Amino acid sequence: LSYCSIAGGLITVIGTSTNLVVQGALADEGLEQFGFFDPARIGLPLGVFLIAYCSSVAQRVLPEHRGGLFRHVRDRASELITEVEILPTFPYIGQSVEKLLEALQLTSVSLLKIRRRCELLCDRVGGPGSAAGGSS
Repeated sequence: LSYCSIAGGLITVIGTSTNLVVQGALADEGLEQFGFFDPARIGLPLGVFLIAYCSSVAQRVLPEHRGGLFRHVRDRASELITEVEILPTFPYIGQSVEKLLEALQLTSVSLLKIRRRCELLCDRVGGPGSAAGGSS
């Protein structure tokens, strides 16, 4: 679809920015400028060919798992966790990450990153300057 819309832009002078740049360069040099639909001499046959190609050949060339990342995320949304905020009342605060993952029935490879807020971490362990706090 995107290729067809690009080819459709080749039909008029204002269809693509490149056509406008060429039109401006012709005007600056004092040469004859394109008419509004002059690019259609090339763009229209190219657009027809591109639509035919995308409708026939491209269907056989594309991989079977069509839909890309968005379809993958939609189909597997129950398997994906993007971000979890731990509230102060969470029962596993102070416990190991392994214990939390076990309680949630997740494997250790399910956890990609832990991001801690400094103010919460520093308040708990004695501040950034203390021996227990360290630097964040």
